[in-house]
Amino acid sequence: MSSSSIVRALTAAALCLIASFASAAPADDALAAFNRGDYATALKIAFVLRDDDNPVALRLLGQMYWQGKGVQVEPRTAIGYLLNAANAGDAPAKALLQDPVIAAFQAPAEQRAALLTPLAEKGDRVAQWMLGEHYRYPLYEVEPALRWYRASAAQGFGLAATALGGIYSSGFGGAMKIDQVEGLRWYRQAVDLGDGAAMSAFATFHQRGDFGLPKSDAESLAWYKRAVDVGYFAPEFSIGIAYQEGIGTPKDPAEAVRWFQRAVDHGDQRAMTELAVAYRNGTGTAQDRAAAVTLYTRLAGMGDRNALVPLAATYAEMGDNKNALEWYIIAADAGERAAIRPLGDIYAKGKGVERDLVEAAWYYAADEAGDFDVRWKGGVQRVLRMEIEQADQAFNEPRDRYKLGGTIVDCSRLVGVAPSRTNVHLGATCIQELDGRRVPVAVCADNETGYYAAEALEEKRITGEGLAEFVLTNCFGG
Repeated sequence: MSSSSIVRALTAAALCLIASFASAAPADDALAAFNRGDYATALKIAFVLRDDDNPVALRLLGQMYWQGKGVQVEPRTAIGYLLNAANAGDAPAKALLQDPVIAAFQAPAEQRAALLTPLAEKGDRVAQWMLGEHYRYPLYEVEPALRWYRASAAQGFGLAATALGGIYSSGFGGAMKIDQVEGLRWYRQAVDLGDGAAMSAFATFHQRGDFGLPKSDAESLAWYKRAVDVGYFAPEFSIGIAYQEGIGTPKDPAEAVRWFQRAVDHGDQRAMTELAVAYRNGTGTAQDRAAAVTLYTRLAGMGDRNALVPLAATYAEMGDNKNALEWYIIAADAGERAAIRPLGDIYAKGKGVERDLVEAAWYYAADEAGDFDVRWKGGVQRVLRMEIEQADQAFNEPRDRYKLGGTIVDCSRLVGVAPSRTNVHLGATCIQELDGRRVPVAVCADNETGYYAAEALEEKRITGEGLAEFVLTNCFGG
């Protein structure tokens, strides 16, 4: 399958999945939930619909992150969503982008300070924070960055206090002296202001024992939960892992699943993978392979190649051989080597496809060849470091050694069985020159032991299965 076919297949699958979500949770429902103040529902729906670039969902996410509705205020994230919504044609998002602070932050870097400074001087704490960000990166101007962050923090903007904590504890990239005492003081002030990013930072400090704080996984977990409680959702995945692995708390697979689901509701792709595994295996929840397929398909639609093989395998476990075959092929063509041997098994056993031992042999040989950095579908030739046009030599060397029959020429359909990483049994349909005659033959040879066989080609051996059986019978171990 070509790369364009892969893209079409993945896109079609993703669109079907997104359509199913959209029908159950349309943008109108998200808007209605937002308008009645049910921000948790609005967020859950909007995070699903955003993957389809739904303009209403993107705008709602922008509004919620800008206003701190159901989620912590994150101006950069908010502006990003609003820009995407506007680019998708949403008129209300275009209007929101005209807010003077947002418009100033979108301006070219050389104009940004001139536009933000008047707003900051009038006391807009977000404009003050944005000025601090502007001077911090990429300018690395210490004094104005600190001044504006302090002004914003003095007005209760937690992100500014968190930024100051990071600056003092890191030394501003070498631009100033490290002061961990002052850094910790600002982080604590950010926590007092309710900043979830600062709370998450304290979780990390306790994991490592930084700033003289006690190293404690239990304290770390508690801080992650505090961050989530104020609408900072990034730690939800880490909390799920803590319960899954028993880090700072007894192992609790069901609680891990609950946290992974929360993280999925907020768009965390890592949590989608963990939740899919839980549903597939029935760990911490009732086994539900259909739910796993939904999650893996959603991940595939997002371009996550790591979801392709588990998706195919889950279909196979459900007995859906047709979809298993389709997704294994997509995975193999996308470069996922773990898909290659299962494809060999599918063709060897005829699961969901007509049994074809030659096709199976191709896949098995390609799987072995993978250790030699072999191009997909070029596995057999590349194992032997040859192209099909050079295959004659592979058969003539043992033929000459044992003085068997006439010269082999014009080989075509090259197949191989690779029982080990070093030993390959090669077979092909060729022409053998005998006493001035050109006789179609089936030929096979073993690259290590030199086993060789050639027989006049019968009609049945023109088919894949016949040729593979010939190789297996005559040159697989002699």
